[in-house]
Amino acid sequence: MLNLLPLILPLILIGIIFLLIIKSEINKKFGRQFARTFVGIFVIAYSINNKTILLGLLSLVMLFLLFISERSLFFKKMVEEKEKKSGKLTGLILYLSMIILTTILFPLWIAGCCLINLSFADGFATFVGKKGRSKLMWNKKKTFEGSITFLFVSFLGCFLVMSFLSPFTLDRIILFSLITSLIASFAESLPIKIDDNITVPLVTGAALYLLTILF
Repeated sequence: MLNLLPLILPLILIGIIFLLIIKSEINKKFGRQFARTFVGIFVIAYSINNKTILLGLLSLVMLFLLFISERSLFFKKMVEEKEKKSGKLTGLILYLSMIILTTILFPLWIAGCCLINLSFADGFATFVGKKGRSKLMWNKKKTFEGSITFLFVSFLGCFLVMSFLSPFTLDRIILFSLITSLIASFAESLPIKIDDNITVPLVTGAALYLLTILF
């Protein structure tokens, strides 16, 4: 008999989290970041258990975001000004799409590192960077403090993910984490028009994939 518990419990949890966001008094920016972080934690926890179930659950969340009504409280709570014209939560949809794509394309440990950089390193870098005062020479919209934060969180997160999921020795894990965090933090700081939700996970995944070939 099919055990539906692994599917039902996370869906209930997701519903509760979304309900809390809707009912809370937190601002939109924090609410969106909280939702991204929660999805990140959820994916990390579930990917260790079953990749197929994880992709199924992410697909269900994606359908929810695609078909959510503009008149719903969740949409009004999470929508950014630039998304009102399209009537879709395009930022969250793109974020979730990249999680699904990297989970399909890469081995689990690489997808986990992509998620770390997308969910946590980029989020913390944005938060710290807005309070920073040292502008980058090549991008005045970004700060040195934000890039250093991205580098630190990326290195620590990738190190932890690879320590649990990758088949490598400690020296290779440290090397891969360092190189990847340097490349990803630099890519995140570049003054390009492509959304960070696209560049950060793809650069992270490509860097780690190439490192496994070169080393």
